[in-house]
Amino acid sequence: MCYLIAALVLFGCSAVCASQIQGEIAIGGGIAIPMQPDIFTDYWNVGPALSGSGGVILDRRVGLNIGLSVSFHTLKDHDLLRDMGLLYSPVILTGGSFTRFAATAGVNVYMVPSDELVSPYLIGRFGYCRNDLETLTITVPGEGSVGVPFGGSNAFSLGCGLGLHINASRYLALYVEGAYERDMQDGDDTGAVPLRAGMKMKL
Repeated sequence: MCYLIAALVLFGCSAVCASQIQGEIAIGGGIAIPMQPDIFTDYWNVGPALSGSGGVILDRRVGLNIGLSVSFHTLKDHDLLRDMGLLYSPVILTGGSFTRFAATAGVNVYMVPSDELVSPYLIGRFGYCRNDLETLTITVPGEGSVGVPFGGSNAFSLGCGLGLHINASRYLALYVEGAYERDMQDGDDTGAVPLRAGMKMKL
């Protein structure tokens, strides 16, 4: 994945001197699917994902952008209690949600010119993210509660994927895209696949 992103970035840099520049602002939303590690896929749900970005398209072929994104995953408390052998116990779990914030810089390489009606594109992203786990509260009715703090971590992230750019009018475009995003955390990487759709306002 690193080689693909590096190639897309180099391709984007080679187009910086382009003669045609189109600005755009994009907003979108969708879902994020946990992919790794196993504990993430086993005990956290598919969650909502939101994003916003701004950038330029150079010579109708290369898009450069910077953006912010967030995704939110609730705990599968039923599955966790089951695997702990406590499913039919009075134990109640609350909290434990996982939230990911990311700031990214990216390159979109359009397979056909971006001013065509429909244009598929390759995605390469590099960024920095914050992963936070909400405190998990364990409650036993009649006995009380205890909170288990997890805190959070920061990591660099890489992403690659595919998108589809659809021109709706002179000033508006729609898009759908999916990417694999991986947060590098000292051998305990976290991966997810956000699937988003949204609109781009042409400047």
